[in-house]
Amino acid sequence: MQDTTENLNGASPVSKFLARAAQNNTSVDNVMDETSVFRLKLPVDINLNDVNITVATEADYATVADLKNASNSDDDIVTYVYPITVSLRNFEEITVNNLTQLNTIITQNEDLSDISCVTIVYPITINEYDSANQLADILTINSDSQLINYLLSLNNGVFIPSIIRFR
Repeated sequence: MQDTTENLNGASPVSKFLARAAQNNTSVDNVMDETSVFRLKLPVDINLNDVNITVATEADYATVADLKNASNSDDDIVTYVYPITVSLRNFEEITVNNLTQLNTIITQNEDLSDISCVTIVYPITINEYDSANQLADILTINSDSQLINYLLSLNNGVFIPSIIRFR
């Protein structure tokens, strides 16, 4: 029987940490969407405090923040001009046509901010063992989207030995 005490799998804390380090930076636009479930794909047209704004670049988030901070007597509710496109933690893009669809995405996904104090340098090579099929494999991962999708799809029978070779 294989000793799995040093192995990573989909449920291990290290795998979850790596997934958060590799995930889409979903917190960068929280001044608009107030969630780390997704990131809004720019450009996006919004209405904030009866002002129409086209947010075309990340620099425009400062305009949104300034408008929110301009007064303490308003509601600061961002209303989107639909359709909009959102990008989830795993970089999957979804076109959203209304507020109901947007709220469904928010409630069906975990709100995890990214871990930005770690940078993963690609490519990385992962030694993998599938205990159900008795197969060993060596994978090369070249991007954050590949890594997070790999980690999120790991089942309990697949193990990554404790040594991950970084190139």
